[in-house]
Amino acid sequence: MQQTKQSTPEKNRRRFNLTENTVIDLDGVRIGLANVWEESFDKSNSHQKRGVRGTLCAMHSDSTKDYDLRVSKGDEIVIAGKYFRVINLSEGEPHGSLTLEQIEAFETDRNDSPCHSDEVSCASNLNWGDFLLPVPFLCMPYVVNSETGRALLAAVCLIVWVVFMRPKWKGLQGFYTTVLLLLHALFRVIVAACSRLFG
Repeated sequence: MQQTKQSTPEKNRRRFNLTENTVIDLDGVRIGLANVWEESFDKSNSHQKRGVRGTLCAMHSDSTKDYDLRVSKGDEIVIAGKYFRVINLSEGEPHGSLTLEQIEAFETDRNDSPCHSDEVSCASNLNWGDFLLPVPFLCMPYVVNSETGRALLAAVCLIVWVVFMRPKWKGLQGFYTTVLLLLHALFRVIVAACSRLFG
């Protein structure tokens, strides 16, 4: 995690505001926020959902105790033996932000399990659907016989993907899938141009 500066916790009714790529101090534990983006993820005892998540990085004087927590709005977590709830989480421009509110104890009527330091997750959460989703777009141009038709259809597939999926430029699915489709479309255009010039 890149640490660009250190900020002072804003305390208002036991609330702490964090900005992406900054660090605050909570009772001797340095807490940073990183990797804030929208993604699909599994919630305990519920179906997969999509929303904004961020990684809270806890850094201790003893580095062996360091850990990361992947959290979303509403999650209840433990930091330095105290209980907190994520009451706000936003991607923001240009940096994401998160607000923690200190609470007395975990609420027992919630369906979500609280996050503890042994729940380590830093990377974007992907499932098989994320890998299979672009396959029809990649295969579609091959149903056309002419190279020019394939190039045009590949470009159309790329446009349809961007319009309907609205990929984010943060996270693996949005960035790499869009680049993959773009390279595929460019490849088909180059092949079509070569076939016209040398065919």
